[in-house]
Amino acid sequence: MPSGAPDHDRAEPLGQSVLADRPGNNALDRGHYLADGRSAELRELGLRFYFTRPELSEALHRNVHLDPFAMRGTEPVHVPSFVGVAVAFAAAAGICYPGGTLLTRSSAGYSLTENFLSDLGMTVAYNGRPNMLGAMLFTLSLLLLVVVFGRSILGFVRHYRGVPRARAWAVAAAVLVPLACAAFAAVAVTPENRVMDLHVDVTVLAWRVSAGATCLLTVASVQADSRMRRRTVAWGTLAIALGIYVLYLAVGPALITIDGLRAQVLAQKIIAATAVSILTYLSADQYRVRPLQSGIAAT
Repeated sequence: MPSGAPDHDRAEPLGQSVLADRPGNNALDRGHYLADGRSAELRELGLRFYFTRPELSEALHRNVHLDPFAMRGTEPVHVPSFVGVAVAFAAAAGICYPGGTLLTRSSAGYSLTENFLSDLGMTVAYNGRPNMLGAMLFTLSLLLLVVVFGRSILGFVRHYRGVPRARAWAVAAAVLVPLACAAFAAVAVTPENRVMDLHVDVTVLAWRVSAGATCLLTVASVQADSRMRRRTVAWGTLAIALGIYVLYLAVGPALITIDGLRAQVLAQKIIAATAVSILTYLSADQYRVRPLQSGIAAT
């Protein structure tokens, strides 16, 4: 292929001149190389992932392998779009919230500094007014995030499980990730005004299990993502942030004072924004062209 920008208007058949002089040509049978964007040949390779022709040509021009782990058995998901919908639902729930906080029952509207995110899920607000619409929007928002991020994280687990050095860590994470998803789903469907104790218990459990799962995934990423260190940094940052928050929940200020309430509320919003941002980045990163990790078994 001549130097310069790849020719996107010409697609060469699989296994012919475009790959003839490349080492590892026999890997075509295992689906490690793609020569063009024809959907029939993609299906024959067992890769259920759709790239544009320019992306494929650019990858081939740079002699880049395509890592199929995240697409195994799934179609690509535009994660930021779903996250945007979930955030919009949460914002709408905040607008619908009638008012009241844990310490100030007569306040009006939702307070960013004195209302927890879970307050949005109350079917009756602290000020005694009904909040059915807001509670429904909050539940949909959280459940959507659980499904989208859970699906993406399990894709990473499958990938890491295929790397011998990371397999043990991935297997352990495979136990914790569904538990964390179930705990956050329970948070969504246990309104504070009806089952406060249960809601608090599953909330603490969800954060603790999530911290443990991300620690395991960080170690797995160290072993498996040797050419994708930005991914390891993202997992590590999330693990540290969750660990700090779990510790803060245990030793932080009590909720009996206004300052303590505000500190806990702000800490929750910071960790929620951090977790959503990092997981969105990691989820979207699964569907990019990237070098094949060393040690990944052929599919």
